Formats: sequence, structure tokens, C-alpha cells
Amino acid sequence: MQLAILRNLVHSTNRFTNESEEFVRKIFLKSGLGEETYAPKFVFQLNPEANLASAMDESQQGMFSVLSSLLSKTGIHPSRIDALIVTSGSFTPVPSLSSLIVNRLKLKPDVKTYNLSGMGCSSGVLSIDLAANLLKHSKEIRYALVVITESISLNWYLVIVVPCS
Repeated sequence: MQLAILRNLVHSTNRFTNESEEFVRKIFLKSGLGEETYAPKFVFQLNPEANLASAMDESQQGMFSVLSSLLSKTGIHPSRIDALIVTSGSFTPVPSLSSLIVNRLKLKPDVKTYNLSGMGCSSGVLSIDLAANLLKHSKEIRYALVVITESISLNWYLVIVVPCS
């Protein structure tokens, strides 16, 4: 995302003061974000408003594009997946993200599914550990698919800078 696009986006929301716009600009410049950085679609709307629909859209776009690429590159058919572990630090919709994946990929009916959430960034590490333990200790589980995702849509917030006096 280019700096000009970010500046227009931040300014168009009418939620930022001049000081907070400058703060966001400085963060952007130091963040390493570039031309191919992803941002949810709602961000580019005239009056961006985060809601459950935008968060679901963001999650599904990210998960399903990556999963399609992964399965294509590995040649593993979804019917071979015995366990599915999905984690998102703060986004826990109903139906669950794992149920969305099971239905989209048409995973087998007896696939073991796990949803880890509410643990912040550490949930990714925990999901990898869970997959390793399942593969190590179960003779029935030969393939485990781990999906680590996060939705920023509902975490879109107003930055307020309070000057020190």
C-alpha cells in the first residue's frame, strides 16, 4: 500500500487528528509495508466501516487463497487430511473458521477439528505444537493441516495522540 493511498485512507475516515495522522504515517514508514501489502477491501471504501461481514470476507479471502495454493503445490488431496487446526488470535466467528474450511474443501466427515483463539500471537505456536503431538501420538492421524490467521477488520481503531505538556 503506497503512502499516498494510506494518507488518503486515513484522512478520508475523518477519525484522525493531524497529530494522529502524522503518527500513523511514521508507523507506516517504519513498518516495512510495501506495494504488495494486503489490506481488507472495506478499507478502500469511501467511508470505511469495519463489521462482521468485512471480517468474514477478509478471513475467507486469506485462508482460501492460501489453502488452494498449498494443496495445489503439495498435491495433497483434501480427503487425506485427518486433522485441521485453525487459530486466530482475536477473531472467533460462528460458524467457526474450521467449519468454513471443512465445508469449502469438502474434508471427510470424521476429520478432527480444533479451533484455538483468544491467545494472541502465541496461538500459532500452540497450534503447531498440537499438530506435532497429534501426528506423534496418533496412528490414525497422518496429515494435519494448520491454518494460522488473523483478521484486522474488527481491530480498525482510532489513534489518538495526546501531547505531553
